[in-house]
Amino acid sequence: QAVITLKKVITLLNDIKGTNTWLCGDAFSLADASAAPYVHRINNIGLAALWKDKPGIDEWLNWVTERVLAYKLQDPWGSESFHRMVSGHVEESRVKIERLLDSLSI
Repeated sequence: QAVITLKKVITLLNDIKGTNTWLCGDAFSLADASAAPYVHRINNIGLAALWKDKPGIDEWLNWVTERVLAYKLQDPWGSESFHRMVSGHVEESRVKIERLLDSLSI
């Protein structure tokens, strides 16, 4: 159920973004800053396939990541140790994640 909800959120973000560079038009906004951590986390847990048919989301995530990293914030997406822990679990679960996504026709 959670993955289906995430897919709906990604679809909504894609629809809102449309052909714009950012979620609310041609300028980075609070909408981008608010959505970015969630989409970044979805990507980190191995669920980027949720937007494989929505290249605008991948582009947007790259742009927003570049923008956030330009501020040189310390750990803008969480600590490095947290990322290592999550990455380890993602690798352990990759086959299960792929099966789950396939079963949902995502």
